[in-house]
Amino acid sequence: MLPAESTLMPAAVRTLGQALFALGGAHRDRKRGRAALEEAHDELTERIAARHEARAKDRIAAARLAGRAAGLAGNHTDALAAFERAVGLLPRMAPRELLREDRESGLGAVAGLAAEAAGAATAAGRPGRALELLEQSRALLQSELVGTRTALDVLADREPGLAEEFIALRSRTRAAEALLPATTGPTPGLGPALSDRADARRRKERADDWTDLLTRVRRSHDDFSRFLLPPTLDELRGQAAEGPVVTVYAGPFRSDALVLHPEGDRPVDVVELSGLSWDRALDLVVRLRSACTRIYGEPSYGGRKTAQQDLGKVLGDLWDMVASPVLNACGLGVPPPEGTTLPRLWWCPVGIMAFLPLHVAERYDQTGRGPSVLDHAVTSYTSTVGALAYVRRATGPDEGPGVDEPPADEPAADGRPADRTLIVGLPETPGAPALRSAEGECEALQRLVPDATVLYGPDATHVAVTEAMRHSSVAHFVCHGVSDLRGRGYSRLLLHDHQERAFTVADVSRLDIPHADLAYLSACETTDTAPRFADEALHITAAFQTAGYRSVVGSLWKVQGTLGTRIAEAFYTQLTAAGTRPPHAAGSARALHSAVVAVRARHPLSPGLWAAHVHFGR
Repeated sequence: MLPAESTLMPAAVRTLGQALFALGGAHRDRKRGRAALEEAHDELTERIAARHEARAKDRIAAARLAGRAAGLAGNHTDALAAFERAVGLLPRMAPRELLREDRESGLGAVAGLAAEAAGAATAAGRPGRALELLEQSRALLQSELVGTRTALDVLADREPGLAEEFIALRSRTRAAEALLPATTGPTPGLGPALSDRADARRRKERADDWTDLLTRVRRSHDDFSRFLLPPTLDELRGQAAEGPVVTVYAGPFRSDALVLHPEGDRPVDVVELSGLSWDRALDLVVRLRSACTRIYGEPSYGGRKTAQQDLGKVLGDLWDMVASPVLNACGLGVPPPEGTTLPRLWWCPVGIMAFLPLHVAERYDQTGRGPSVLDHAVTSYTSTVGALAYVRRATGPDEGPGVDEPPADEPAADGRPADRTLIVGLPETPGAPALRSAEGECEALQRLVPDATVLYGPDATHVAVTEAMRHSSVAHFVCHGVSDLRGRGYSRLLLHDHQERAFTVADVSRLDIPHADLAYLSACETTDTAPRFADEALHITAAFQTAGYRSVVGSLWKVQGTLGTRIAEAFYTQLTAAGTRPPHAAGSARALHSAVVAVRARHPLSPGLWAAHVHFGR
C-alpha cells in the first residue's frame, strides 16, 4: 500500500495517479514507463517534498513516493536522495512540544519508511549509508531518552556550565513527562481549556530550550559537533567486535540483511534475501500468530499438535529465507563441533521482521532433526545498533568473566552491593487469572539466590517495586504481561495495584538505573507491539533496556507456565553456579540459550513451548 495517500495535497494526489499509471505502463512499454516515472519523481519533489511550507507528513509522503518512482525507473541515486529527504523530516513528525502519545502517533504514521530507505541505499551501492539511515529512522524516542543519560561525561569535563544546564533541563523534562495525560487534570484555578493551553505553552518553551541548548553545545567544541545526533557508520562498527550484528529488513522492492563488521575495507556486507519480500514476511507473521493462538487455545490435543506443526513450518520458512543465507555469509554455516563454545551473533530486525523468531529458525523434519540457528550460534536481539552501544556502556566484552568463573566482588559506584537481586511474584492478581506457576518459580529462584529481595503478592505494588529496582542489579518478574496495541503508555506488567496505578512501558522507560544488569520478564508477550510501532520498539522488553538493563529476557508470545519455570530455573542455575554465587548477568545470553536448548531436546516438535524466549542486549 502506498503511504498516507489521504494526507496528500491535491497536487500530490494527481501526481500519485500519474506515478501509478506510469508503473502500469512500464510493464507494457519500458522506455515510455520510465519517462513517466521520472516525471512523477520530479513533480513530487518539486511540488511538495521540497516545499518548506507544506506539512511534514505531506512532505514525507511525497518524498517517499518520489523515491519509489525513481527506484522503479532505475535511478537509484535519485531514489536514495528522496528517501534521505523523507528520513531527515522524521523529527518534525514528533517534535518535543507534543505530548508523548502524539509523538508516537506521528512516527507510527510513517511505519515502513526505514526499510524502504535502507533498500534504496543498498540498491545505490551504499550499504553503509543504509545502516546509518536505519539508525536515523528507528527508535527515535528511545534514542532521545537514553541519549540524555549517556552524553554527559565528556560534556562535564569540557563544558561544565553547559553540562549543568543540560542536567537542569533534563530534570524539568522528566518531571513533566512523569505526569501522563490520562492521570493529570486541570491546573487548580484554571478551566480545562486554559490548563491545556498552559501545558502546551510550557512544552513549547522546553522544546525551544532544548533546541537552543543543543545548538550551543554543538558549536562549543569540534568534539561536540554531533552531540546527540544519530551515529555514523564509523561509530557503529565497533559494536560488531564481539560478533556480527545483522540488520534484517523486508521492503516492497527488495529485502536484505546487512552484516556489520568491526574492521576492514567493507564494514557492511549485503546479503540479498531473494526469497523474502514484505508480503512473505507478513504471511509469516500471520501464520505465526495463528499457530501460537491455537497452541494455547485449541481444546483438543490434535488441534494443538497441528498448531505446533504449523509453527514449525514458519520456523522452516524463516530458516530458508533468512537464517541460512545469513549464517553462511557470516561464516557460521557449519555448526561447531559438539562441546565447542558457540560464537555470538546479534539480530537487529526492522519493521515487520521484529515479530519473527529469527533466533530459533530451523528446518526440522518429523523426527526432530535438521539445521537450527540454536546449533550454530548464541544469538541476541537489539532494537538498533545504537541501543546495543547503550547497554554495553562502561562494560567489557559481552561475556565478561567465564560463565563458570565468579565475577569480581566489587561494590557499585554508589556503594551499594552490585549483586542485589529482586524477585517479584504475583500468583494472584486482582482482576486477572491466577498464575499457577508463579509460586513454584519464585521458590526455585529463592533457593538459588537466598539473599534476594522478594516482593510477593500484595507486597508487589508500583511504589515498592520501583523503589526496589533502584537498589538492585537483577530484577526477575513472574506476573502477567499485557501488550496493548494502542501505544507506549499502555503496555504493562500487572502488579498487585495495577487497577489503581498501572506499571506501564512509559513508567519503566522513565527509570534511570545505571547499575542495572539483568531483567528477566517471566510474563507473556513482553516483546509484542502494534505493527505501526515496530520500528520504535514500543514494548515492555525494550522499556527495561531504556531503563538501563544491559540484558533483558522477554517473550514474543504466551509462555507455558511449567516449562517457563523450568527454563527460568535452568537459566539461574547456570548464572549462579547452582546457587553458589550471585547471578553472573554477563553470561545471560548463553544461559538462556542452554536452557532453551535443553527444553527443545525434550520437545523438538513443539516449538511453541520454548521458542518464545528472547534475549535482548549485550
